[in-house]
Amino acid sequence: MPTHLVFVALSVLTGAWMADEVLVSLPTLLGLGFASALGGLLLARTSQLQALLLCCICAFCTGAAATKSMPIGPELEGWTHTQGEIVQRHDGWLILRGSSGPLALSGLQAHVGDKVAVFGTARPLLSSKNASTWSRERGAFDAGIRTVLQVKRQASLDSQAPSPFAHSAHQAFLDRIVLGRPTPLPEAEEELLKRTGTRHLLALSGLHVGLMSALGALALGGIGRLIALFWRPRGLFFLPAIGGCTSAFLYASNAGFPTSTLRALCVLILGWCCWLAGRKAQPWRIFCLALIFSVLLAPQRVKTLSFGLSFCAAAGVIQSFSWTRGMASSLHPVPRWLLRSLAVSLGAQLGTLAWSAWVFQEFPVVGAFSNLVAVPLVGFLILPAGLLSALGVPGASSVTEMSCDLFWTSLSFMEGPVLHPAVGPIGALGLVLSILLMQRPSAWLSVVGLSLGLKTAPTQGLTSTHFDVGQGDASLVEIAGHTRVLIDAGPRQNQVLHALRRRGVRRLDALLLSHDHLDHSAGMLAVLREIPVGCLLLPDPEPLSPVAQELAREAQRRGIASCKRKSPLPSLRTVQLSDPSLGINNRSLVVEVHHQGRSFLYTGDLEKTGEQLILDQLLPVDGLKIAHHGSRGSTTKE
Repeated sequence: MPTHLVFVALSVLTGAWMADEVLVSLPTLLGLGFASALGGLLLARTSQLQALLLCCICAFCTGAAATKSMPIGPELEGWTHTQGEIVQRHDGWLILRGSSGPLALSGLQAHVGDKVAVFGTARPLLSSKNASTWSRERGAFDAGIRTVLQVKRQASLDSQAPSPFAHSAHQAFLDRIVLGRPTPLPEAEEELLKRTGTRHLLALSGLHVGLMSALGALALGGIGRLIALFWRPRGLFFLPAIGGCTSAFLYASNAGFPTSTLRALCVLILGWCCWLAGRKAQPWRIFCLALIFSVLLAPQRVKTLSFGLSFCAAAGVIQSFSWTRGMASSLHPVPRWLLRSLAVSLGAQLGTLAWSAWVFQEFPVVGAFSNLVAVPLVGFLILPAGLLSALGVPGASSVTEMSCDLFWTSLSFMEGPVLHPAVGPIGALGLVLSILLMQRPSAWLSVVGLSLGLKTAPTQGLTSTHFDVGQGDASLVEIAGHTRVLIDAGPRQNQVLHALRRRGVRRLDALLLSHDHLDHSAGMLAVLREIPVGCLLLPDPEPLSPVAQELAREAQRRGIASCKRKSPLPSLRTVQLSDPSLGINNRSLVVEVHHQGRSFLYTGDLEKTGEQLILDQLLPVDGLKIAHHGSRGSTTKE
């Protein structure tokens, strides 16, 4: 791998992440950045220190130019309406460019290029403060986004063509995989894609761009061969390259240049340039150049999840393919193709292991094998047939339907277990660096094992950890390093579950719900389903909400002891007011945890009235979790 290119790539990445506090004119920054990048690329004989210096200047300028040139969006809160054009995707959000600047939209059914009017609830963009949590909010904030709008109603301002797959039984899947429209899939199909490790096929990626490039190259290459019959022996030899680059560019442009297509487009253009020059393409050299160009073209995306997934998958593929090159060269064509295909599939899965373990905490065991079937079906059948069907070619729709039926039937036979690796930022960094060691299996396994094994050490005594869940509560109590109790689980489904896995919590002695409001209970069902729990402790309001009823039913299905108000653990004492006229907040389950002379008190959403009524039942404590998120009506002086 060329050392100076690695320096350029890494330093450009570092600069785009960090250099955002310098006030210099944009033309100066861009000029210095390009000059430094070209210097690092052209001066191949410079020492590593000189190359590093050049690349640091390039990165510093690139990052500063990126952040200072980003338009800052409005800061909105509450009910609002706005309109504009959808310009890009950002880790699950659609970015709307309106008259007052960009803002993020959630819950919107649209795609890049649409002009829409939206109405909904706006909230300021706040990044999670949990040190171990990956945050898409931070990346959006650095890209100039200040508001997220939860869309309640929407209207199209331009005449969007109806889906050409409206009469298909697989409309949602074809809309996603062929047209790139965010049509939601049925829950059963989403789950099947997750358990087979093929969910990445829904995103427009290098597979789509490569296919379009091949089609364009074949089309213009055929024209070139016709010209060769009547004019020149070689014809216009550059026509395939022009066709491949042009068709890939038009397809990526129509999709709005998402990160994966931008990376694939850079790789394709560089590859065609090597073909025109008659030089053998060097995978790592092209990878580094594509990384640099992607940062220079869209530096605001460096902190997005799609950027990390795209380039880590590509790096894993390059490493695994080069590792098996020697073994494959001595095999017959069919075994060689199988080995290389498996290497590519496994390399992409291992390359994205860092993000899978940090963000999703999902690693499908059968992913490498199911992709051997799913990728060819999509690339050679569904995608071409779908494109022809969208263009109205007779007979293409029936081929598309049969291909989709074959795809889902094949996946149903390959469904397998899903592992749940969990790491923090340091572990994720170790997994990213382990990609460079994939050609040395023993070293790679050591680094991966060390990275996955980094967990918070069990603490002695009494420890209380409060997770930053936004508007809500979630507290983990650890007693003597072996007894763990979770009190509430926040307003989001998997947030606390992921945090527990990152800490190495594999079992909870008790799961406790202070009161039946979603900002305390929404995450409990995921915890109850995924982590072994000794007992479930619920408050005693009448009647129970659907969430609390589902918790009780899930506990019964799993054989978990469920009790109300009274704690079965000797180190936990619970108190609850029973008067129904007090309201749910004042009937919160108050919990006192004590161990070796130390004690904590958790008060749920208790308000002033409930605090006054419960005072005579409380004992002095060392730590108090103030009630109701610090409300003015809670945690009185008494």
